[in-house]
Amino acid sequence: MKLFCPRGIAVALTCGLLQGQTAGPGMHTWTSTDGRKIEAAYVAMEGDSVKVRMANGSTFAVPLERLTAADQSFAKSQGAPATGSEPGTPAASKTWPRTVSLEEKPAVTVVKEDAETHQFIYRSPHYEFQCDSKLGANVVREFGRMFEATWLINCMLPLDLKPRPERLREIFLARLFTNGSDYLEAGGIKGSAGVYMTSNKALMVPLSSLGVQMVGSRVSLAESAARDNATLIHEITHQMMNHWLGILPTWYVEGSAEYVCMLDYNSNGRFSLIGLNRQLQNFTGWRGGGGKGFTMIDLEELMTIEFDRWAAGPLGWARAALPMRTTVPPAC
Repeated sequence: MKLFCPRGIAVALTCGLLQGQTAGPGMHTWTSTDGRKIEAAYVAMEGDSVKVRMANGSTFAVPLERLTAADQSFAKSQGAPATGSEPGTPAASKTWPRTVSLEEKPAVTVVKEDAETHQFIYRSPHYEFQCDSKLGANVVREFGRMFEATWLINCMLPLDLKPRPERLREIFLARLFTNGSDYLEAGGIKGSAGVYMTSNKALMVPLSSLGVQMVGSRVSLAESAARDNATLIHEITHQMMNHWLGILPTWYVEGSAEYVCMLDYNSNGRFSLIGLNRQLQNFTGWRGGGGKGFTMIDLEELMTIEFDRWAAGPLGWARAALPMRTTVPPAC
């Protein structure tokens, strides 16, 4: 289900999407000439109007004459977004950042809650979560931080990946499963905390991996294992790179995902890139001077490796140290 708002600030206000909504990354507070406000991301100029995107993913155009002079100037100063980037996406950093973090919990919109069909749909600024159980807005905000923070760091890294949803999608999709058996039946991998399916254009995740558990018929927050976080961050990064998966070599695709999930991450939505040598050593289980070691395969083989060979476990140290890591073929 997708929500749309007609043109104009006045109509948008009646949709109930404007008051008291927290701005997410890329969001801007727009003020009409009669003093009404909305939170929406700039998309593009369309003649004498500015196209904006709401937190729920819907877009509409607002005539410039309906906005304050300051917002008219802001809209004109934005110009077109960078080629290939999603509207409202922050530009990549020109230098390697030390930390990347969300300023606050992501806003959450309830799109659909239908107990009869077991369809429950929620949205954060850049993700739609489809679940078979009802989730509270606060629950979605808590685990949504990991998704939004991973989106943000993939935008900010100097790799300049320009994350954007898959072709014909306006927002990234995550399918959440209450029961592990349903997750496996849908194509999930046994023992995994989540997997990105390029064929379905969706990330599939069992609720247990999100620090969420069922208590009777109620969904509540639980403590999520750091190993699950790492696996999910790896798979979310694959989804952020969806347009590159059939182009870049396997070592780059997998290495980029491993790099992001290697970083220190806390539940407040903060990635730390400080002390990367230490983080790499902790990640691989390697210690200088007699600690656990590993054997790296030949550099030429690594640079030309095919996915099937990678998935078979040529880097034995990685599979031994990270048994929960899951990957999928890069074919779209």
